[in-house]
Amino acid sequence: MIGEVGAVVGTSWGDDSSSKDDASKGGGVVVEPRSKIPQQPGKPAKMGRAGQTWQTSTQASRPNRRGLAEKKARRVKNPAWPQKARWPKNENTLRKSPMSKLTNQAAWFSDNEKNWDDRANLHMAGDYCGLSRLLADPNAISTELALDIGRFGDLAGKQVMHLQCHVGTDTIGFARRGAARVVGLDLSETSLAHARAIADKAGADVEYVHANVYDARQAVSGDFDLVYTSIGVLCWLPDVVQWARVIASLLKPGGTFFIRDDHPMFMAIGEDVSDGLKVEQPYFQLDTPMTWDDDSSYVDTPGAPRIAHTTNHQWNHSLGQIITALIAAGLVVDGVEEFTYSAWCPWPGLMEQHADGMWRLREQPERLPLQFAISAHKV
Repeated sequence: MIGEVGAVVGTSWGDDSSSKDDASKGGGVVVEPRSKIPQQPGKPAKMGRAGQTWQTSTQASRPNRRGLAEKKARRVKNPAWPQKARWPKNENTLRKSPMSKLTNQAAWFSDNEKNWDDRANLHMAGDYCGLSRLLADPNAISTELALDIGRFGDLAGKQVMHLQCHVGTDTIGFARRGAARVVGLDLSETSLAHARAIADKAGADVEYVHANVYDARQAVSGDFDLVYTSIGVLCWLPDVVQWARVIASLLKPGGTFFIRDDHPMFMAIGEDVSDGLKVEQPYFQLDTPMTWDDDSSYVDTPGAPRIAHTTNHQWNHSLGQIITALIAAGLVVDGVEEFTYSAWCPWPGLMEQHADGMWRLREQPERLPLQFAISAHKV
């Protein structure tokens, strides 16, 4: 496995309910958003303007963001990593959001679906996640999947479910490693149209299903040996308790669940680091989303179409809430790992890129986890 591995956790943590209660009563929390503008892949992001604030949806207005406090406005990422969620573009100004008093999850998901339909077209305007390499080499798998594929052992004859698969650049890798059935599920039908085209060109047998993650059990038949999801996924989901129940319902007895995602502590650090790293964004899951307005995505190609449906909604979830939700759903947590690397660089002055393509804090990287991974199984 690439990168540093943290301690394996055998217990879970509770959240600070007082902070959550205060925010959910309507007073809200005001923090500064990440406003870094992502550059072309491989180039460090420029520092954004300071002083902007976002508000929870219980308040009147807020800017756009990425997942989990969508704090890190468009940041630099390893071009090979297909992150699914990204920070807002600093050039967009805050506006009064029509979602400011909305509590209807269906409307939030509708906004996010339209936003991701537009993102899919923008992403496919370029060589998204090294697509040309994946199509040229029938044995190639994505860089993101390659990071963890060794964890899953021999996939020959296995049933694999990939949740929040976007355009399927990771998904085809499971078929190429011999899985008997591979299902990719995503909220965006436009993303899946691209995914089907990619699978056809790659000669990969993948079944794609258009559905909300929370409806996955009803949308897909059969049980799975492996349920997989990775990078920039949880920030688009309002409730990890229900999410964990869905995962448990999809697994066969003895089946494996695996997630790699951005660490919620990383997401809670404020944008202005001129005076050091400061916790300024929500760490715990809130009842209402952080709502953002952004016409850009985490990758860009000159001449690519801009995002027309700019409103999107995201949530953060503490590591304790995630782990506890999986345990409560009946899964056995086999390992919890935390990593000192990120796929992108939100703070050019504080980070450096290593030979593996990952970004780490230049000084004392052990201060802050940037990614986490959880493996679990169903008894």
